[in-house]
Amino acid sequence: MWIKSSGGDKEVVRTIAQGYKIVDGQVVVFEGEATKVKMVFNEYLRGTSLVGSAKKAGFNMTHSSVKRMLKKKIYLGDNYYPRIIDEDIFYKANKMLEDREKN
Repeated sequence: MWIKSSGGDKEVVRTIAQGYKIVDGQVVVFEGEATKVKMVFNEYLRGTSLVGSAKKAGFNMTHSSVKRMLKKKIYLGDNYYPRIIDEDIFYKANKMLEDREKN
């Protein structure tokens, strides 16, 4: 999702991670996309490829984009982003990424 904001005499364009949106200046969970993000993690843990996991969830993403999604700790929640993915699922998916990279 692209966000445009004005900063004095210039316009700044930023992106926000899949599964989130800005409401009244706050990042909130965008339920429709958050469900897809969860599906990417779950499909990957079932053994589906990176791109295949994204396709099953309804995203058109490259291998590297899906990999970046799976590695984003913001999905665990922080001071700015609400939690979308449980720690157990997040770390299992990242362990699987590491294991697959080694083989």
